Amino acid sequence: MAFNGSGTFVRLYNWVNDKAASIKVRADRMDNEMDGFATGLSTCITKDGQTTLTANIPFSGRKITGYGSSSTPNSRTDVPSLGQAQDGTLNWVDGGGTADAITAAYSPAITALVDGQICNVRATAANATTTPTFSPNGLTARTIVKNGGQALVAGDIYGDGHQLILRYDLTNTRWELLNPSVVPAAVTASSSTTFTNKTLNQASNSLIFNQCKRCATQFDKTSSTTFGDVTDLSVTLSAGTYSFRVSATTLVPSGVGGKFTFAFGGTSTSYNARSIIFNSGSAVGGTTSTTLGANLGLGTTNAVDQFYATGTIVVTVSGAFSFQFAQNTSSGSTASVLVGTTLEIIQLA
Repeated sequence: MAFNGSGTFVRLYNWVNDKAASIKVRADRMDNEMDGFATGLSTCITKDGQTTLTANIPFSGRKITGYGSSSTPNSRTDVPSLGQAQDGTLNWVDGGGTADAITAAYSPAITALVDGQICNVRATAANATTTPTFSPNGLTARTIVKNGGQALVAGDIYGDGHQLILRYDLTNTRWELLNPSVVPAAVTASSSTTFTNKTLNQASNSLIFNQCKRCATQFDKTSSTTFGDVTDLSVTLSAGTYSFRVSATTLVPSGVGGKFTFAFGGTSTSYNARSIIFNSGSAVGGTTSTTLGANLGLGTTNAVDQFYATGTIVVTVSGAFSFQFAQNTSSGSTASVLVGTTLEIIQLA
């Protein structure tokens, strides 16, 4: 009988009971008992790998410990260890081939392409064509696409070291690149066109303006209540609608006060601005204005160390747009706009 089907080994006879029952030791009974031992032992898993399993093994929530992994696995049917899964190298390899004919040698080898299969590979160069291919382990090279079938553009594979994530589409027999590089669209322009700090609005083929100017030299006012352009914070605006924002760090002592405004040398049909003023971390004032050149400061002699303003302007004739500063009261003391103050301009239309 050997094992009873629940893992318990069951003997055929009991020698003590046989003695009590005056049953002699007989060859047939010994053979039957020994045959049971042999059957039981043959049912066990041998530690040296002789046994081939004939059924699933129920582990009842237990785990296999000390499981090793070969440094050179040679079969897709091998059980991976947690370490191999954690290392993430079962489906990753340093790529080979060329920039537009990528190859990879996975171990164990991939023997067939399956729908949804993911392969990770490190590229060796940027793609130069729109139809690069990928071939793992010598299988048929298939074209690499992106975004559900779009052709790649040159540089979607950024270059040597780009870690590619490829998923196979069996229906369309192609590889989908899940992480293409972000490549700016090519822009054709005449030699006289300037694109500094501008990007192309592809819907209207117009240039959208975006600049952030930074004050690199401290701007001082001493005993002067006349507005002056703050150093570096002036931008030429062409026709269009713009939003603007100033973040100013100032050194305006008590008894002097500061005046802040915006000036424009062209023609505008609409302007509005809103300001808020701080001293020692507390808001001490703020105002709104629809008039260029109007004071957005306190109009007092209070100290000021932070000034913020936002607004919009509609330009019809181009000109210079500037952030300006002056003392509110001429006292002989110096009031300053400090290095790091910024003026940001964004074209809305």
